[in-house]
Amino acid sequence: MVILELYQNNYSKDLVVFETLEEGKEFVAKIPGYTLENEDGFEVEYVNPKHLSDYMEIIYKGNIVPFSKFMLNSEENVDIIWKEISNLSVKNDKVIQGYSKIDAYVVNNDEVKAYIEAR
Repeated sequence: MVILELYQNNYSKDLVVFETLEEGKEFVAKIPGYTLENEDGFEVEYVNPKHLSDYMEIIYKGNIVPFSKFMLNSEENVDIIWKEISNLSVKNDKVIQGYSKIDAYVVNNDEVKAYIEAR
């Protein structure tokens, strides 16, 4: 599962969650001002708020998501951040996907135990 986070000028908002990243990208493509760029081999996604209406509804699979230019600062692009999250309601029998911050380092969850034991 992935959470769609909107980030702008030290403000972040977890907007919605999707089963797959592909579904999320399908959703954000419906937002006016959405841009996907490649910078140094990395995908960068953002929304330019100047393209948003006073009020609009983005409809995805029957869900209505209210959206407005007044939700955001119109002077800066809004970064789109995808955050993977594990669904613990689904039986898995393995270490959850993702990472953990250990000291000043970010370590993949499946490597945390070995990393801590090696300290």
